[in-house]
Amino acid sequence: MPDTTVKSRTEWLAEFTREYGTDCLPDVIRESRVGVSNAFTNTADMDTVIRTAKEMLAKKGEKDED
Repeated sequence: MPDTTVKSRTEWLAEFTREYGTDCLPDVIRESRVGVSNAFTNTADMDTVIRTAKEMLAKKGEKDED
């Protein structure tokens, strides 16, 4: 069973920020249309931000292949 705690979500967002930089995270939060504080405290909003980040990375990967 995957770890679905706030801590695991926060760790995922921290790893994402380390890998892609701090400039990318605000864009992801804006695109996911959640409040900034909720992006780090509300589990449903954190899931939305993570899902949006993965979608944006997938789209970026498609563009890089072209």
